[in-house]
Amino acid sequence: DVIGRTDVEIFSGEGVKENEDFKREVLERGIAGKREVTFHTELFGSKTFLIYVEPVFSKAGETIGINYMGMDITDQ
Repeated sequence: DVIGRTDVEIFSGEGVKENEDFKREVLERGIAGKREVTFHTELFGSKTFLIYVEPVFSKAGETIGINYMGMDITDQ
């Protein structure tokens, strides 16, 4: 049910806006960061993830995107 879907399509609730704002912040500042975010899903219920986001730079040094990784830390 999750293959081929984005995080925004899978998750709902308070964590989505916080996560999108965090990714946008990294993109704008060009500085990597990590944060714990709790999401709510219809499939899995409430889950807490450690989110790591890093900027991707062009050869010219401009920020052109982000790498984004989330690890489920709900049970830790």
